Amino acid sequence: MEVFDTRRFDREESVILWADVHPLWGGPLLLCIGVTLEGQWHVLGFVESSVQDLASIRGLFQDLLGRELSPDQGLL
Repeated sequence: MEVFDTRRFDREESVILWADVHPLWGGPLLLCIGVTLEGQWHVLGFVESSVQDLASIRGLFQDLLGRELSPDQGLL
């Protein structure tokens, strides 16, 4: 799990991002999913959250930006 939580995104280019709550592994998780230009889907990160609240979303995206997820080319 540590490898997943610390992987960097400076070599990946996602053009679409979305966050949604899904019931996985016995509890609700807020997932952030990225899609590349080639159409590949990747789970970029997740946090345990029963609702889509601003604090959870902000924390998740701040973590992803800290691991070099780049919005420089634009994101949908």
